[in-house]
Amino acid sequence: MQNSERGFTLIELMIVIAIIGILAAIAIPQYSNYVAKAKFVQVQNTAMAKKTDVSAQIMAAGEAKCTPLAEIPPSASQKTAGVAISESCVITATPWDESPMTAEDTYVLVPTFNATDHTISWTVDPKSGCKTSGHNLC
Repeated sequence: MQNSERGFTLIELMIVIAIIGILAAIAIPQYSNYVAKAKFVQVQNTAMAKKTDVSAQIMAAGEAKCTPLAEIPPSASQKTAGVAISESCVITATPWDESPMTAEDTYVLVPTFNATDHTISWTVDPKSGCKTSGHNLC
């Protein structure tokens, strides 16, 4: 009489473990990139929230000239340490020093005022910290 309940061989188990290892090697960096982008989006949103106030000052002055504001601490739930507005209306958001971001990884919005048609266009400073620890965050 033969026993039909034999189970898996060692080779079959090793193949399954190898497949799981390959999938983990692909998934972990992707997840890390996702987490970094999610944290940086909160920094971007904090900076974007100040665009309305700054745009109103630019329109009132008729040029890109603002009342400078030092670090404005946002609410504790955001990943932003603070937001600063310069005299030339540049908005700088600084993230908390929390992995994968550091305090040097800032998000900088630069306004350009067109006096002819009274429009404001915003650009992200390419030198700002959109790339952190190998992650492209912008």
